[in-house]
Amino acid sequence: MSYCIYIGKHLCQGGYAFLAGYGDEPSSHWLEIVPSRSHPDNTMITVGVTNKADFPGQLTQIPQVARTAKYIAAHYSYYKGLPAPLINGGLNEHHVAVRDVWSPSRRDVNDNLKRAH
Repeated sequence: MSYCIYIGKHLCQGGYAFLAGYGDEPSSHWLEIVPSRSHPDNTMITVGVTNKADFPGQLTQIPQVARTAKYIAAHYSYYKGLPAPLINGGLNEHHVAVRDVWSPSRRDVNDNLKRAH
């Protein structure tokens, strides 16, 4: 399970938003600073999940953008069929923050998860 806290900029005296999180995945975690990178034309990246994931799927390739921004992120080594390294959210050089969070609040998604087990 993952936990996420978001505090909007209008609720903070300094006018900055905060995004924080914690994931209790049973694997190794490490912090990584990834530099900005340029990618050659027609570069592809692998995305998706394996058939071992809670929602089984497949790995596929999609086009990579020409340039990716520098970012800092918490990586981890394994979680239920997803190929390593996984990223548990981060912040890029343009101050865009993301965090992955799973929530049982949508009944249709939760019911599908139960059927997958």
